[in-house]
Amino acid sequence: MKKIILVFFLSSVFLAITGGAESRYRQMELNVSGGYGLGSGGYELLENLSSLSLRYSYWLNDTSTLDLSFAHLGGDYELTIIREFIGEDKEKVDWSANLGTIGFRYQPEWDFLLDIGLGAGLGYHTWETNSEFVKGQKGESLIYYLLLDLKYPIRPWIGIGFYLQPYYFPISGQIERSLFIDFTGEPTIKYNKLENEIIWNLGAWLAIRVY
Repeated sequence: MKKIILVFFLSSVFLAITGGAESRYRQMELNVSGGYGLGSGGYELLENLSSLSLRYSYWLNDTSTLDLSFAHLGGDYELTIIREFIGEDKEKVDWSANLGTIGFRYQPEWDFLLDIGLGAGLGYHTWETNSEFVKGQKGESLIYYLLLDLKYPIRPWIGIGFYLQPYYFPISGQIERSLFIDFTGEPTIKYNKLENEIIWNLGAWLAIRVY
């Protein structure tokens, strides 16, 4: 996954440098988006995974942008609590992450209804879990992403669209999966290992030209 993102990133840089006409050259856009996520691997247990992000785009030429963005991801998962001789319960553990990224996007104007954009980038993120029943975990690492978006230009200065953005997290960590409490009150915790995780993020956005 990391190699695929690197290839797309380098391709996006090349297209940004060699793009065509300059009618959108130096224009600036703000993009607000919200979406729903689906985790894989150790993050497969995450539920109600949503995202909110703000992206600043600077048009390097008529077809390519430099993108700076901040995103917040949030969700939860079920922690299994087993009390010896009593029974089993399920409790929610909150999970959240903050992401800062930089990347390039290639989005020429097409002759049909929607403009199609392809992008890639990298950045840094922090994450944490929070619960009343376990201590919670924290971590941070680099992050890589790919981007496919579809834009409908309502006016030259405003547009709406949809996007698919997989995030790749080359992290090494763990999150609590189950808690066993014996009759003396002594806890034993089992963990889900986190390593090279992916979150698939799908959503909609609104872009407004600010300059």
